[in-house]
Amino acid sequence: MAAALQVKMEAAKANMGIHGQLAQGIEAGNELVALFKDMVVKLPNSKFNQKERDLLANAYGQLSTLYLLDSSNEGKKKAIVCCEKSLDIYKSIGNREGVKTMEDLIKYIKSNSFAQDGLGDQLNTLRQILNDEIKMGNSGGAVGTATALARSLLLTDHGIESERLLTKYVPISRRVHGEDHSQTKEIELVLTKCKARLVALENGEEFQALRYEGGGDKCVVKGPVRKDYHIRPVVEVEGATEYTVDNSSLLITNGTPIVCQGLQKGAHLNGKLADVRSFDKDKERYTIYFEDTKLKPVAVKKENVRIVFDLPDAE
Repeated sequence: MAAALQVKMEAAKANMGIHGQLAQGIEAGNELVALFKDMVVKLPNSKFNQKERDLLANAYGQLSTLYLLDSSNEGKKKAIVCCEKSLDIYKSIGNREGVKTMEDLIKYIKSNSFAQDGLGDQLNTLRQILNDEIKMGNSGGAVGTATALARSLLLTDHGIESERLLTKYVPISRRVHGEDHSQTKEIELVLTKCKARLVALENGEEFQALRYEGGGDKCVVKGPVRKDYHIRPVVEVEGATEYTVDNSSLLITNGTPIVCQGLQKGAHLNGKLADVRSFDKDKERYTIYFEDTKLKPVAVKKENVRIVFDLPDAE
């Protein structure tokens, strides 16, 4: 039963952006807390119930992360209550790592930085939750959080960070859950979406860019892609056809990894990996944000941008 509830919680985190499963996850989280609380009550003040108390503390911690994803003040209050209960239990059983994790999370929730983040994009909140789950050794929960974080990153055009995160956690999901598990299928699907280098043609239809030809002047594309590509693999487009088009006629979609080339004034930026964040039609320039955050965002002409089809290893 506990395992089934755990799966529901992980699925809620992973799919909250599309399937609205957060309420189901919170319900499952409360059931899991009740289950472990009942186990602890049956073994009061016994040295044998330390494992059960540890499980209860962990359940409270996981429930708090779900409440955090409920973008409301009420959700924040409930998250703090869960964290405090988890903290008290960890203190009682002498779990120093658990104590430190909960203290850090409570401090973060109450901090100004959390208030400034807002829960609209949820990026910093999800990053904090993921770090806490990693510290607690909760690999299964981390997979669900990583999937949710990757979805939010894609929605905010952080394509490089999303792809690197998913590339790391897909193998973890396969190991922890198994290759046929729904959670593994879900995170694999998001990675497929993330790796699809989408471009728009002059007629507005979206295609998947496959490779450059003719020294980069031409691009081979496949499509058009379906409008539901966010829930179905874009590479499995029924009746999709390959075309070779002029690179100048393509519009690279936001979030796509690119590199600069042929820059004169900003020659030091040539070859630097970046995300496309927007396109100014009047000036025909992309605004790009570099993976190296020490570099400031810049506006670059279309001819100075090339899609990166396979991410290089992170430096």
